[in-house]
Amino acid sequence: MISETVLTTFGEGSLDSRLVDENGRLLFSKCSRPRLALRSAFINLNYAWPLQLGIPLESAIDYSANHTDRIKKEVKTLRLWEQEDILASRVHRAGGNFVTVHYIPDTVSCKRALDVNLNPDIFERLMDRYTQIRDVAKRKRNSDYLHSDPTLVNFLYDYERDLVVAIDPGTVLNPSMDFDTLDAHILARTLRDVANIEQPEEDIARYVRMFKEQMSEEDVARVTSIPHVIPEVIQTYFEIRDLAVAAIKGRKFVDTLAPLKTYCARYHAFIEDILLE
Repeated sequence: MISETVLTTFGEGSLDSRLVDENGRLLFSKCSRPRLALRSAFINLNYAWPLQLGIPLESAIDYSANHTDRIKKEVKTLRLWEQEDILASRVHRAGGNFVTVHYIPDTVSCKRALDVNLNPDIFERLMDRYTQIRDVAKRKRNSDYLHSDPTLVNFLYDYERDLVVAIDPGTVLNPSMDFDTLDAHILARTLRDVANIEQPEEDIARYVRMFKEQMSEEDVARVTSIPHVIPEVIQTYFEIRDLAVAAIKGRKFVDTLAPLKTYCARYHAFIEDILLE
């Protein structure tokens, strides 16, 4: 008999998440709720399409995919990783619109760990897992193996074991892009998160050089060929949109493009030069 106790619940639009204790085993579950067609069309029109079609750096992400699509992608990739002995969250059970994975205790996101202070050892462990995933994907020439949302939040550092665990590969990629193009955009996406580490620029530059060590000349050429710009019309559109959202919902203004703006500025200031050294 299964005994389940809900410990914490989270809500994100049409996605429900919760941490549960099932017979003494901690599990993390996600379940998508149906979204009205009109609401989906509205989100695509005012958010998804402007990002995916208007910003080159965002073109590899299928922002119109719903939460059910993302859950299916996450389950597929996690099961493929398990077959390849890639250390990642493990699927406990899954269905059409839900997934439950084993909770990973006593870990911290690499983002949080690297924000605290300069720590090349943790970054090196991150690169170990990141490179392992990319190597498998490149060998198979299959984007389903790629970590489609490779932000530093989606890699957990285990201090006791001194290793990194990958989680949440549920972002749906653009089906019209070939493998090499998707891989280059994913590299740029991780570089964006590295550029946004809350450390001095000289420390960020050190991490970028460590990241570059995992890249081939072809990787560098593909990443630097992506236009690292946000068109002015898109910037203006999102400024108006974000102001409207803040006013309608009565909340503090949130700049949707802030991380991307920081990355583009730092890319042109010093990251591109490091990649081309």
